[in-house]
Amino acid sequence: MGRTKKQQDPPAAVDEGPIYNIWGWTDIDAVAADVYSSIHSSLLEGLLVFAYQGTSEDLSRFVITQRQGSSDYMLGMITQGYTMYLPHVPREYLRTDFMTELKKKFKINELITSNLEKILR
Repeated sequence: MGRTKKQQDPPAAVDEGPIYNIWGWTDIDAVAADVYSSIHSSLLEGLLVFAYQGTSEDLSRFVITQRQGSSDYMLGMITQGYTMYLPHVPREYLRTDFMTELKKKFKINELITSNLEKILR
């Protein structure tokens, strides 16, 4: 008989901590009430992916929802100068261009952008 090698246990998963998708509101109902009255009620037709309300001087809040039965997302934002609603946003845009804007232009906290990156994988 040949020699057998003992199988090693796989390395333990590294606990990255909890992933939060709501920042600045108490719960999903508070997000829905605010979105309905301020950004765009059509966002409520999708499934909540991420919601941010913060202290950034330029970006006061944004909400991302996913269209039901579709791979597209919806994005709503409120900045100092405008309110924006994009009804069809591909995931790749959120993972690249939008993420770059959050980090460089709006200087959103790294913990928040890290959570969003994990969700959009």
